Parts: sequence; structure tokens; C-alpha cells
Amino acid sequence: MIEDRWQQEFTHFFLKKMSIRIPLVSARAKEVLDGALQWIAKEEYKVAIGELTRAIFLNETDSNCWVVRAKCYAKLGDVKSCVADLKKAMQLTTDENVLIDLVTYLDLLGCIFYSEKRYFQAIHLFNEGIQLKSDYAVLYFHRALAHYALNDISQALEDLLVCDSVISEAHVLRATIFLRKFQNVCQNSNRFFKKYKHDLQ
Repeated sequence: MIEDRWQQEFTHFFLKKMSIRIPLVSARAKEVLDGALQWIAKEEYKVAIGELTRAIFLNETDSNCWVVRAKCYAKLGDVKSCVADLKKAMQLTTDENVLIDLVTYLDLLGCIFYSEKRYFQAIHLFNEGIQLKSDYAVLYFHRALAHYALNDISQALEDLLVCDSVISEAHVLRATIFLRKFQNVCQNSNRFFKKYKHDLQ
């Protein structure tokens, strides 16, 4: 199951760096949020989500609550809810870290789909990440890999041109693609000359 792999490989990325800066909110909302953090410390993420939902109800403009709940959803492998909460948090804050969290999440999840040969789903997630942060070179590189796996050479090369100056592996992949195209040309030429020779006989 993708949820199992996702939990094992990537959710720790978000939770290990959960440094929480609690803004000035109502006393009740802060109390509920503090309770949620205690449940998170005990790895009781479902209970924490319930508490965070209450905190959001009390103070829905607190982007931090949305981010923390998103990370709880991440721990449980709930992709849709995690992305929805991070997007909501983005609407409530100018914090660049929230955007980086969401884009990184989309990239990592896309890589899982890629590793499972679900290339179209992977490309969809990379596309979403690029729409949010068009200068995130890794997304272009990973999308190029997915296009290449689907034998969409032109799209792969287009993405590689974007990230070529940033990611050294892009040079290798571009060289591989050009070599493959050259080999195809050679094979087609050999077939042509064999046919031409046969027709002359």
C-alpha cells in the first residue's frame, strides 16, 4: 500500500522538524492547541487532529494550527487532507516555510508514485508543485524522469533544460536521452540500408 510506504519513508521529514511558533490567539484556542501538541508527542495523531480541529474552529485564522494538523494527516498518510490544510495555511500566512513544506510534500509523494511506475499520477503531483513554486528545480528533474519513463522524450528534454544549470544529474539524463535517440537513428538507418540492399538484388 502506498500509505504504508509513505508513512515509513517520508512523514518523518515533516514531523522531525515540527518547531511550532504559537501566535497570540484566544486563551481557549491556545489551551486546545497545547493539548493537541501533547497528543502529538505521544504519537496519538488521530486524537491530535480532533483537538486541532477544535482549535481551528476557535481561531480559523491561525495558520500554525492548519500546518500542524496537515503534518498529523501526513503521519497518517492522508494525502488529500494534508495538502488541503497546507494550501489553507498558505492563504493565511506569508511564511515561505509553509510553501516549501507543501511543495516538498508534493515532490516526495510524486517520487513514490514514480517508484511504483504510476507515472501519470507522479506527473500530476509534480505539476501541482511547479504551479506553486516554479523555481523549484528538483520538481522539473523528477517530472523529466517520469516523462522519460513514458517515452515522452521531448517533454523530458524540455524539463531538463529548466533544471540543467542547477542539478548535475540532469546533464547525465540529457546525455542518456541523446544517446538513445542516436542509437534509434542508427538502428533505423541500418534497417533502411538493409531494405535498400535487398530491393537492389
